[in-house]
Amino acid sequence: MLVTFADSSWANAAKHSSQFGVVVTLCPAQVTEKITYSFIIDWKSGRSNRICRSTLAAEACSADEGNDRSCYANMVITELLYQKPAFKGEMKMSALHTTDAKSLYDALVAENLSLTEKRATMNIRSIQQNMMPSQIHWLPTTLMVADGLTKHDIRLQDSLRKWCDAPTIQLREEKQPKKKNSQLDSVTNSMSQSTTKTSEKH
Repeated sequence: MLVTFADSSWANAAKHSSQFGVVVTLCPAQVTEKITYSFIIDWKSGRSNRICRSTLAAEACSADEGNDRSCYANMVITELLYQKPAFKGEMKMSALHTTDAKSLYDALVAENLSLTEKRATMNIRSIQQNMMPSQIHWLPTTLMVADGLTKHDIRLQDSLRKWCDAPTIQLREEKQPKKKNSQLDSVTNSMSQSTTKTSEKH
């Protein structure tokens, strides 16, 4: 399965342009169920080719770039594995597109768009031509691999470097066990102890 990560930082580059980052990975199909290993087969970080008027527009541009690169990789792999000429545009590999922008996710899975920005609508429709709603996945920013490609943040860049040494894909946050209420436990224990002492006296 091809899993694509696309992220953007709005108007943080020179001349108010937006920085985008894309990572295309190849991993086992079980990635939708658990954490798996992966291989990086394509990536890019750069400025958006137009000035975006909003975060949604910047995220849509980045997602369209990621979709384009994912489709190209899919066609090439399809030719290698299935002997289908890449120029015919046939894509046999399963694919998943990820974003941490909830507004973009909602737009990508919607049938009817009602955006005021028409150019952002064009980017979204371009993605929808190749991706079904079931192939669009939202994930929290903490799991967005491409985040380190869009910001001047040493911690994010170092985290990305470590991830590149041993790339793994995690699509959902692991559920943490619920913490017990210590105050409630202490009150409950004291009540049970007092009840026991009272019963012993009787």
